[in-house]
Amino acid sequence: MYLATISRKPYCTDLNDSEWAILAAVIPLAKSGGHPRTTDMREVCKNQFTRTFHVALFTPKNT
Repeated sequence: MYLATISRKPYCTDLNDSEWAILAAVIPLAKSGGHPRTTDMREVCKNQFTRTFHVALFTPKNT
């Protein structure tokens, strides 16, 4: 399980393994011939989801 391998507190926006399996299928592979990808794409997605969650949470609603 992914969450057991990371050394941080889990967040509500973390992807579980089944969610990541769906999302990983649409993320392009690293291009050949360049610098090898060293970034964990699962963490990139998690950070984007966290930012979106917090923007939605703290954006004032028009009433």
